[in-house]
Amino acid sequence: MIRAVDFVIEDATTLFYDFDAFGTVIDAHPYIEQIAHANRLDREILTGPEPQILYFTGKREIFSVKTVLGQISASHNPSRSIGGPNGVRLQNTISVRIAFSEPLLFEEAMTRTATLSNYLGMLVGRPQNILKLAVRLALENDAADFLRVYWSMPPRRDASHGEERPHPADVLMDAVNEPDAFSTVLASWLHVHSERHEARGRFFGCFANQHYYAVDRLVAAANMFDILPPSAVPRDVAMSQEQKNARDEARKLSRALPQTAERDAVLGALGRMGKSSLKHKIRHRAKWVIEKADRQFPEIETVCNEAVNCRNFYVHGTEPVFDYEANGAAKTFFTDTLEWVFAASELIEAGWNIGAWLGRGSSMSVSSPVTT
Repeated sequence: MIRAVDFVIEDATTLFYDFDAFGTVIDAHPYIEQIAHANRLDREILTGPEPQILYFTGKREIFSVKTVLGQISASHNPSRSIGGPNGVRLQNTISVRIAFSEPLLFEEAMTRTATLSNYLGMLVGRPQNILKLAVRLALENDAADFLRVYWSMPPRRDASHGEERPHPADVLMDAVNEPDAFSTVLASWLHVHSERHEARGRFFGCFANQHYYAVDRLVAAANMFDILPPSAVPRDVAMSQEQKNARDEARKLSRALPQTAERDAVLGALGRMGKSSLKHKIRHRAKWVIEKADRQFPEIETVCNEAVNCRNFYVHGTEPVFDYEANGAAKTFFTDTLEWVFAASELIEAGWNIGAWLGRGSSMSVSSPVTT
């Protein structure tokens, strides 16, 4: 049984950009005598005119929050050499930990690890390669035994889909300077994950493609809204009494016809009247973005509607609004918009301050559903 998991993601120093945790002293002269003799060695330590001092502030924990997955935290793990004629080295690794409230089977521990890694990759702007992974065993004698895990087929980003390294300015949330806000959004996002994991799975499948766009990705980006649970989208759409009367009369006339595929199709369409369509669901999710950033995205509903029209052409063969094949950039734009609305609406719903992020500007280091 597994008590905790520790792992290192590829872009940890970008996501947790704690620039001031390590540094060098510009003028070391006032401090070098005290530091050079702090170890109280039984020999004389000679200092010179060009001293250098490297330091770690000592604050290891970056953030920590209790979630449905367990206690999640990130921390610095500096390592150092003892010095000598070859010099001295101070290196750091930022690791993420999930400490489970109850010991788990290995499979469930890895599922939770993958869920958190996906979320962190979304904040950075690209899927994450897990560089190191270790588990802490739940032993009867309460010993802290850690085992290194060698994952034979770990989640891995396809390098052929684009390798632009993200910039810290583009990360969606600042865990270093705003750990409370970061923790709140993470806990809230995970709180509803169990009921939204199917739709989110579609999103992260699209997200993994990064700069590779195909029709199937556009279709998947639209369909993920259709499999959101009722708590995330409206179930019904308001209908006037006239519309209800027309529906009931059309249903009565259709049922009187001989049973054919066409008759059944009409009855099926009538039965869906008053129920949320794909466009209704996407517009509902887009409202989360519009309410917080309407100035930046004034026509986002129009783009979403056209994205569904494009999807319907490839799924149902409906009449195209324009020549989609001759305008491949439009399909890419539609795909990015749908993925952006899906990811951003969930983060805003969880408490993300999109206005503060937009106000910081962007280095345009990545082009992903959330940073586009």
